[in-house]
Amino acid sequence: MWKGAEQMSAGAVNPLRHLSHLTWWMWGKLIGAAGFITLAMLLMMGHTLPTVVVAVLVHVAVDFTFQSAETARLKGSSKRHLLIHALAAGGMPLALTGFLTGSPSVVVAGTVIGVVCHYAIDRTCKFGLPRLALGVALDQTCHLMTVVILILLGSSILPSVR
Repeated sequence: MWKGAEQMSAGAVNPLRHLSHLTWWMWGKLIGAAGFITLAMLLMMGHTLPTVVVAVLVHVAVDFTFQSAETARLKGSSKRHLLIHALAAGGMPLALTGFLTGSPSVVVAGTVIGVVCHYAIDRTCKFGLPRLALGVALDQTCHLMTVVILILLGSSILPSVR
């Protein structure tokens, strides 16, 4: 094995040896990946899940796990990177939920609102709070509340996801 690859893979696994030393970002990536894998397995096994659960799990996976380090770094200073991220993290949970329920036309407005809200929330750069943990908590609370409210508003029309 190429020496550089050994060092890269050892460095990638090393943080997992000491879970207490993981940053909030790493925890978000792990939780998002675990949630997405669990969601995929449950759906493949034929389980019925509430639409809001699917949307929240997809949001966490897209907002953390599938967000590149470059996007995370640049979205605070580049409107283009922020827009691309908002399209994925703000629109994907609602668009995917609409696709899975067979009612994509019902969530078009919700998807657009989700993108706009995600963009606006992330534009605040964790609300400028001096304590990062508080800013991250407020940021994610706003994102998840947006997803939950938009799904609940459409819940009378959307069936559960199978």
